Amino acid sequence: MSVAHDSITGAHLGIRRTRDKVLSNFYWPGVDGDVTRYCRSCDVCQRTVKKGTVPRVPLEKVPLIDTPFKRVAIDLLKPRKPPKSRKPRKFLLRSKTEDFRGSAENHHHCKIAREELEKAQGRQKRYYDRTAKRRKFSVGEKVLVLLPTDSNKLLMQWKGPFEIVTTVGINDYRINMGGKEKTFHANLLKGYIARDQDTSQATTEERPPTSSLATPAASVTVIEDLGGEHFNDSYCEALPELGGWGSKKTVNDLKYGDELTLDQRRQLKEVAVTYSSIFSDRSGTEEHCIELTSSIPVRQRPYPVPYAMRQTLRDELREMEDLGVIRRSSSPYASPVVVVKKKDGTNRVCIDYRRLNKLTIFDPQPMTPSADIFQGMEKDQYFSIIDLSKGYWQIPVWKENILKTVFVTMDCHYEFLRMPFGMMNSGATLTRAVKKLLCGMDNVVDYTDDLLIHTETWEAHVKTLSELFKRLQEANFTVRPVKCLLGSRTVDFLGHSLSRGEIGPQDENVEKPVLQLPNINKRFVLRTDASDRGLGAALIQENKGTLFPVACASKKLTDRERKYSVTEREALVWGVEKFSLYLYGTVFTLETDPGALQFLNAEKFDSPRIMKWALALQVYNFDVQYI
Repeated sequence: MSVAHDSITGAHLGIRRTRDKVLSNFYWPGVDGDVTRYCRSCDVCQRTVKKGTVPRVPLEKVPLIDTPFKRVAIDLLKPRKPPKSRKPRKFLLRSKTEDFRGSAENHHHCKIAREELEKAQGRQKRYYDRTAKRRKFSVGEKVLVLLPTDSNKLLMQWKGPFEIVTTVGINDYRINMGGKEKTFHANLLKGYIARDQDTSQATTEERPPTSSLATPAASVTVIEDLGGEHFNDSYCEALPELGGWGSKKTVNDLKYGDELTLDQRRQLKEVAVTYSSIFSDRSGTEEHCIELTSSIPVRQRPYPVPYAMRQTLRDELREMEDLGVIRRSSSPYASPVVVVKKKDGTNRVCIDYRRLNKLTIFDPQPMTPSADIFQGMEKDQYFSIIDLSKGYWQIPVWKENILKTVFVTMDCHYEFLRMPFGMMNSGATLTRAVKKLLCGMDNVVDYTDDLLIHTETWEAHVKTLSELFKRLQEANFTVRPVKCLLGSRTVDFLGHSLSRGEIGPQDENVEKPVLQLPNINKRFVLRTDASDRGLGAALIQENKGTLFPVACASKKLTDRERKYSVTEREALVWGVEKFSLYLYGTVFTLETDPGALQFLNAEKFDSPRIMKWALALQVYNFDVQYI
């Protein structure tokens, strides 16, 4: 870490860039936390931090004097020369009286001025406190003080560290500066993190094993329900599933290629049994950090949950809590929970992290493009698919960021101990961990939590699987055995079917054709419709007693066309002209709503555009059927 951060090439960069440099060559459990603590305790980085990055404290009222006349404010005026009397050392004091009765009474001007002053102060405080953050320092704590430089009083720099002697008032502190005590406001102070020991020499033995959690994480299945129904509610869009774990799987649930011989199948079983600890539905370990652009907690009210789904939600949360995935929380953060129905009738529990994601610093960890995954496989004969158990739940959340994962329900709120679905950088964290795991293995490609092993010979395939299982075991990653396939000649991966140098579409993705070839000897049927944003048309012909589409077309309306009236926005004329190659000179059936042809019956056209359309339809011969 010292080379990656403190050296000339390190250049004292931030946490993320330093972590990337370390992970490019090294890895150990808890590397993210070690790098974060090392960078935050760097003396050079703490002294050179920008002034604007240290938040200011909220405005406070000036404290009142506890003892009367302990402090007296006096205005000193210039010497005066009043007229003298006969006796020396005596001065005449001029007094003025009011000319009218009652004018000497108290007026309400001071009261009004005081009220307006308080209003103005309140507005100023609200504006000032928008980016403020309450910061407190304790006696004995070391801080840096923002002071002018020795060479230029107009330039400021952080000096120190100095020790706090005592607290003065609300936001003022008395600092010991080389034997002298001076008072500074909290806006001129910044906490100093001392490095007790050289953390760059820390080893994994000094850290308590992260795998000693009370209970490992539970399973998550999200991809399996992509074909479910779509919901129109905005908060249900693209939300991940939390529950849905099933029975625990073992090495006995592995699948093998159908074309393998008995000896080949035996070899794979021996390798799998040797590393049987990785074949489980329970997750492994790693760390996930959440860096935000604002320290203000994100709080949202819980979404209303239907009464019929509340018991299901309670059961899911109770099981997740028993498995050590979540726990009760008192964090100020709160993201809402959404419960939706899946296609199979079961309920899906989701977290809406969209507001938190807007404040999250994006992790630019790239994913391997799907086009590059299948490069270099033209000679491979054996394939295996490894699926990591529950994806994101392989990685626990860094303990300092657990409070940011809190979600709220109608009963209470919980925080995640494992990396939740739905967060912006969850995929990047998992991708980085997997790429580090596969470093140097050219015959293994990854896509998020799916691994594909491809080799040309059987001996190389067994050797690669053995090496991969060894690395998974050392990194404490686990594999979902029911989703794995070992030693097959044909596999389905990312929607493609791979087989002995050939690639094609997956069988499940190839459906029956939705269009048929047109027959000009049969009667055509045209259906059209329009909406506020586009036009649509379908050309249909009868085939074996049922109407089957021949061609389809659609058009997105421009901003100018959206301003047309309902009649002028009709798709009938556009659809006829679109398929004029099939419809001109024949008798066809036009299926549309009754209001679409009202402009044809008008004796006088209010719009030249409608009159133009009516003339354009006169060259076609069609029957109308209202639908």
